[in-house]
Amino acid sequence: MKVNAQRIIRPDDFAALFCHAYSHVATIFKDLSGFKATGILHLDANIFANEDFAFEMETGNLNTVPQASSS
Repeated sequence: MKVNAQRIIRPDDFAALFCHAYSHVATIFKDLSGFKATGILHLDANIFANEDFAFEMETGNLNTVPQASSS
């Protein structure tokens, strides 16, 4: 910014500058460190047993999202 010291930074200029700077400092390692710090890094793929999906398997609704009832 020393080259353009007299230039006014507009909001759209700021967004482009931020994007450029963030893309240089954001890394996968830092992302993983953040998840590790919160305790959600190592996900247990076997946390649910097949019995937990018994209703869906019986009804064939494996890919549907339950709808909220309108009362």
